Amino acid sequence: MIKLLIDFEDDIQRIRSIHPSGDFSDKSRVIWDEREDGPMPQKAIDAPGGWAKDGNDLVQDLGKKTSHDAALAVIEAQDTEREQLRNALKRVDDISSLADAKVFLKKLVKYISGLDQSA
Repeated sequence: MIKLLIDFEDDIQRIRSIHPSGDFSDKSRVIWDEREDGPMPQKAIDAPGGWAKDGNDLVQDLGKKTSHDAALAVIEAQDTEREQLRNALKRVDDISSLADAKVFLKKLVKYISGLDQSA
């Protein structure tokens, strides 16, 4: 597989693997293509985001890094919010189950009480 370093529309840089005969739809967003530029620099793998091509090298671009980090922060905040909502729904399910259990126990007590009275 061939690795591409891509600037995506959401301001996040990602490394994507494609088949050697594959391509990316918007070549203007491809920063590094291993078929043309050689192996993906380790620094891009170790610290994704904020890279720009300078000749045959990748250099940190502060503007891209700031945009990349800000976009990731938004996604992480959304993920945290989704997880909090999931947990809240689980608690609602637990409360619903608890309420169902209370109804069942009340019916059971009433039934057992009825058995005691008929004896």
